Amino acid sequence: MNPAVQTTPVQTTPRKRECGAVLLAAMLLLVVVSAYAFLIRLNAAASISYQQHRSVRALAEAKDALIGYALTYAENHTGQPQGYLPCPDADGDGSADPPCDATGVSVLGRLPWRTLGIEPLRDGGGECLWYAVSGPYKALGNNKAALTSDTDGLFEIQDAAGSTIIGGASNVRATAVVFAPGRALGNQDRSSTPVSRTECGSTNAADPVNDPTNYLETAGGVNNATGAGNGGSAMPTPNWARFVMSTVAGGAGAATFNDTVLPVTPGDFAAVYRRMDQWVAERVRTCLQAYAGAPGAGGLYPWASVLNPLAAPDYVDDAGERFGRIPDAPLNNTVASALAAGNSMSSVWPPDPNAPAQTCFDDSAPQVAWSWWWWTGWKQSVMYAVDSEFSPIGTGSAPAALAVDGAQARAAVLVAGRTLNGQARSSDALRGDIVQYLENDNIPGSGTGAIPPGSETFGNADASATFNDVVCSEMNC
Repeated sequence: MNPAVQTTPVQTTPRKRECGAVLLAAMLLLVVVSAYAFLIRLNAAASISYQQHRSVRALAEAKDALIGYALTYAENHTGQPQGYLPCPDADGDGSADPPCDATGVSVLGRLPWRTLGIEPLRDGGGECLWYAVSGPYKALGNNKAALTSDTDGLFEIQDAAGSTIIGGASNVRATAVVFAPGRALGNQDRSSTPVSRTECGSTNAADPVNDPTNYLETAGGVNNATGAGNGGSAMPTPNWARFVMSTVAGGAGAATFNDTVLPVTPGDFAAVYRRMDQWVAERVRTCLQAYAGAPGAGGLYPWASVLNPLAAPDYVDDAGERFGRIPDAPLNNTVASALAAGNSMSSVWPPDPNAPAQTCFDDSAPQVAWSWWWWTGWKQSVMYAVDSEFSPIGTGSAPAALAVDGAQARAAVLVAGRTLNGQARSSDALRGDIVQYLENDNIPGSGTGAIPPGSETFGNADASATFNDVVCSEMNC
């Protein structure tokens, strides 16, 4: 192991270590196989040399590590949601270098192998890998975008003939791209100041070894060193970019182009999106439970914010609404209804049980200690249902008619996954239509989504091309 790579020992049983190793090996095998399939599909007549095999293996390991990083981002960054990818490495020492440009701006640099917890990966030409990350997915400390499972990547992939391979529509664009640059071509200069040399680059920013144009080339009018069409020298604005693959796998023998490119697609990110949805569902569930469990609340939950196809979401608690979005505070209509029914309920949301310094659902400020800054991106995709007996006018004592996965529930949280085929959320009319968010029995009624009689059941199923909701009761996810 490279001595520069620092790891923290974790105490595990032999069985856990064995299971974990098998799982990681299986994930890596899947990624390697898919990488080969992608390249072979593009190059049906091409053979894979030893050097190309090494490049594909390195790219697959890098892709696997990036997906793993996004899957566990919340566990490794307290108070942060899942799904983010690291900034690129600017000086070749293996560590991500934030801030990597402004919020939302895509960036290219070397793969930050140390940040990913892996060894430095090299391609068949012995070169370290390069990496581009879509702007919304960048982990930027307190300047991150509010990433959701519905956030599109910004990268297209084409072949040297100009045909689009990945990203013909915005919802299938890649979130990240990894590059094997291959051996130096033409006048490419990969030198560095000896005293400034790092594992893969140099701490002297001006050294040629840090310049992507000395590693990545232009083909089909696309410059891989910048993601710009027409061989341009700057990342496009708005920040949508295109990269190109050789029409020969690995570009073997090419005199002017030998990049091998492997994208991270929305399909590759499916498990990450699911983890993101589950993370949000759990945070929402615990906050609703904390509200109903507060002194004097009597186990009651507030009214929902009605879905209205004629107006933008207003996030006001609408009197009598048992299904809709999570309302913002103050919960004035909830309090009024409760008082009229002889109940006592709060107009404010409680502290987040998972992060007591933060107030549940409060996205009124950017990334500060007391704010749910990430909620800004998620709030339109999270629905909420409350049983009549546990609404502001209920008694809090009768058995609940509402059910989640066949079990009685006082309230339900429903997180809509990434848009499926036929769904769209681009206008107020669409954002007010429940079928654009939820699927199957989780749609309690058309239009606004009000709960009609006999439609109190919600539930989960395996994620598929036709279903990706995450549903929790007030007690568990």
